[in-house]
Amino acid sequence: MTPSDSGKSARRVLLVSPHFPPVNAPDHQRVRSLLPHLAELGWEAEVLCVDAAQVEGPRDKLLERTLPAGVLVHRCGAVPLKVARALRCGQLGYRAHLHLRAAGDRLLRTGRFDFVFFSTAIFETLALGPRWRRRFGIPYLVDLHDPWLTDYYDRPGAAAPPGGRLKFGLAQAIARRCEPRVMRGAAHIVCVSPDYSRVLRARYPDLPEDRFSVVPFAAPQHDFDSLGGLTLEPPIWGPRSAKPRWLYLGRVVPAMKLPLAGLMQWLGAVGGPSETSPALWFVGTKYLGTDHTESLVVKLAVAEDVRDQVSEHSARVPYFDGLHLLQNADAVLVIGSDDASYTASKVYSVLLAGRPVLALLHRDCAAVERLQACSNAVVIPFDSVDTPADIARRLEQALGGAAQPRMPARLEVRREQLAPFTDRGMTATLVALMNRLLHAR
Repeated sequence: MTPSDSGKSARRVLLVSPHFPPVNAPDHQRVRSLLPHLAELGWEAEVLCVDAAQVEGPRDKLLERTLPAGVLVHRCGAVPLKVARALRCGQLGYRAHLHLRAAGDRLLRTGRFDFVFFSTAIFETLALGPRWRRRFGIPYLVDLHDPWLTDYYDRPGAAAPPGGRLKFGLAQAIARRCEPRVMRGAAHIVCVSPDYSRVLRARYPDLPEDRFSVVPFAAPQHDFDSLGGLTLEPPIWGPRSAKPRWLYLGRVVPAMKLPLAGLMQWLGAVGGPSETSPALWFVGTKYLGTDHTESLVVKLAVAEDVRDQVSEHSARVPYFDGLHLLQNADAVLVIGSDDASYTASKVYSVLLAGRPVLALLHRDCAAVERLQACSNAVVIPFDSVDTPADIARRLEQALGGAAQPRMPARLEVRREQLAPFTDRGMTATLVALMNRLLHAR
């Protein structure tokens, strides 16, 4: 029986996510997907975020329409971007830190919250957890979407880190100072990847194993159910054609070079496009419109002489337009990284879209087993020591030549296997965790 069933007041959690609608940012999707289900599971939620006027990035007003009525959203300010840039410190985590701290202090002083739940890739915000626990006695949970402290960019052959080595090195120096305090003070640590959890447990052997959980990004069933009631832009590729359109939706980073090169090599092996060879579409490949770096997609397509078969729309599209694109593609691409710990956030979204799926993933990525368990997706595993030719050869073995690939006619989803990874299933997992922690206090 939940608290609401028994007539008691619901338990309360403060969800902290600097990014929040109408900002269209991937790291607030966990919080947004929790909100429609928390109340029915006995928890009331309030959200602490940064006012959208102070956040750089695309907007999507439709995201706000998915928020449940009555949810309190507390928006704080930040140092204006123009001022911060003059000081060479434009990152939101630094600009908004003191404002989030002050707003959190005011909310937590009321004593009405049982937990603080941090779910963000803006790591600087996590440092508020120990402060609030010390001052107000409120335990906090950390939801890690990406590694905070990482040696990935120190590995041989790794690409340059985002923002350059100097800026990244400074961020890592701060992480080395802050991460131990945050992790050791947390009531629980949630990781989207088993590898993140494994690395953290090895780094902090003094923490009990049951302080860690793995909860991947969810399949947003609530969002797909909402699509029919929304007015959306037509697919960016215009009228349908006989040529199948295979869609990759999301950011492209240097760590994806190996599987992308293998895909382009397989596409180019036919010696020219045919009526039945796929046209590859890459949409939303750059996070910010101000990113003018050379396109990895175009570079690899040119190298394999398949530029006329590859289209790129680098700007992020509105969230629901992206889901609409997935539903209208002839097939959907999931492309992983040479980092085994990386799991694409849209793994389960693509299953709900109902289109055939081709996934190129590191063989040690947790999503390999999950996709195979939940569907008939075509999964091509690779290893970091593989070459593009190795991946192209596996594609040919699985699909035949690119001139007439043998993709499944339809996607078959095993709903019972997928259920724990839907937004409601994921919320139920996190609610069970918070209930257990609350009972143990």
